[in-house]
Amino acid sequence: MRKFIFKIFFIFIYFFFITVSFFAQNSELQSSDMTIAYAKTGSYWMVERSNFSRYDNGTYIGHTSREVRSFVHPISPPSNCPTLYKHDVWFDGSFMVDEKTLHNYSSVTTGVDGSIPAQFHISLNGTLIPTIDNGFPTFRSFPAYSSKAVKKGDSWIAKSERAVDPLNKGIFTKLPMTVQYTFKGTEEYKGQQVYRIHAQWATRYGLRWLDVTGDPDLKEAQGKHEADILVLPATGAAFVISDYVDETFVYVDNKTVRFRGTLTLFTEFPPSINTDKLLPAFEKIATLKTDSIEPKLNAKTLLAGSEGVISNTEEGNLDESVVSLKNNMVVENTPAGLRLSVRDAHFKPNSPDFEDGEVSRLDAIAETLMQVPNAKFLIEGHTAAIGVEDGELELSLERAKHTAKELEKRGISADKFICKGLGRDYPVATNDTVEGRAQNRRVEITILQ
Repeated sequence: MRKFIFKIFFIFIYFFFITVSFFAQNSELQSSDMTIAYAKTGSYWMVERSNFSRYDNGTYIGHTSREVRSFVHPISPPSNCPTLYKHDVWFDGSFMVDEKTLHNYSSVTTGVDGSIPAQFHISLNGTLIPTIDNGFPTFRSFPAYSSKAVKKGDSWIAKSERAVDPLNKGIFTKLPMTVQYTFKGTEEYKGQQVYRIHAQWATRYGLRWLDVTGDPDLKEAQGKHEADILVLPATGAAFVISDYVDETFVYVDNKTVRFRGTLTLFTEFPPSINTDKLLPAFEKIATLKTDSIEPKLNAKTLLAGSEGVISNTEEGNLDESVVSLKNNMVVENTPAGLRLSVRDAHFKPNSPDFEDGEVSRLDAIAETLMQVPNAKFLIEGHTAAIGVEDGELELSLERAKHTAKELEKRGISADKFICKGLGRDYPVATNDTVEGRAQNRRVEITILQ
């Protein structure tokens, strides 16, 4: 009996010390100084989702939901980049908007109107400077971090800005943000260690600040925000932002528009693509450009420049209109990911619809892309330069969207796609010949990574 009591006593003592040690270590982690800073990151997905109650002139008119899906990938600084910004991290982005307003049980949808281009760079202190600014990303230089190490309970103040377009007029107005941050400590979220930061700020527009490039009809705005931010320690990237919003906009005709609700931002990182199976599958249907891809194929095959492969020496600087491509398709590596360029795409005249002869190519493309079930895709439409330019941009976008619909019919979910129209601006061959124009009339599908 005594032995049994002693055993119980020692087990109790053992677990007591283990528990005390755990809480001591956790307390030490929470109370020790943390340095939070931005680091270079690769490509990422971002989803901005808002759910607001809307009031016009004080009258409730319905529920507004808006989702912005975007893919952002790093790029090299432009050749004309000022020396001051050469060490910044440069990004190119595609933003896609879907908005619905529910009123009297009906739904009015602005729809997904193709992707909106953006380009920006971020300095080491987190300052975001747009170079192609179409209102995205909406939050700039947010969140911002203290230049000093912080511990749980510490606060700091930093300036940011947000781009808004409350009436969907296509004119974005930049609102200044003076944000008070409070470090709440560390925690685990979805299996990852994160920092939790609380942020709050007031909306003040029209009294001391006006955006001369913004909506001239927006007279003033006021309101408040309270946000909880989960930050990835390794990169300083905001993993999740949950923002409670109560904001009112006043226009020159004295119309007021008030939004109350939540705005949530999620950051996701693309899965790594297993090229062991994907590149051999692509090689069956398209030509591989080995100057941009290092496929895990037989080295002797690559050096020989066998069928379906363009070697470095073969490619050289030749106009691609004279290079023979398998099924008129070529696969190459880009900063955004692996890209399949579908050349000489046969569309019906002045239409986004494919001709019947494209069915087999679409079948082969879909079958190959389904080998990366977790991936997402950027589809870009291009036109040849024939005649007047008016309408080409819209037509190229419609063709990209129609390509997405055709792939959806073949089993790839619609939410996997971002569509973009680029018109005639990015030729791969001369527009002076029939062959060259055929190469330029194309659709390009990038596996985002």
